[in-house]
Amino acid sequence: MDQKELRGRLNYACDTIGLKSKTIAKVAGVEESRLSRFKNGKTMLCRPEAKRLENYFDNFFMVEL
Repeated sequence: MDQKELRGRLNYACDTIGLKSKTIAKVAGVEESRLSRFKNGKTMLCRPEAKRLENYFDNFFMVEL
């Protein structure tokens, strides 16, 4: 999954479903401030972080956009 798709899933989870970025960051193992910057389009995640976030969505929050 590319970063744009991952950002879309994150925004959907937070804005539409109502999950908290703080909770997602903790469970996915991504630093909260880094996840916030990624969500707002200010940075990209490194490959390991992106993979952990992708795994979070695949395993715990199954949403296909």
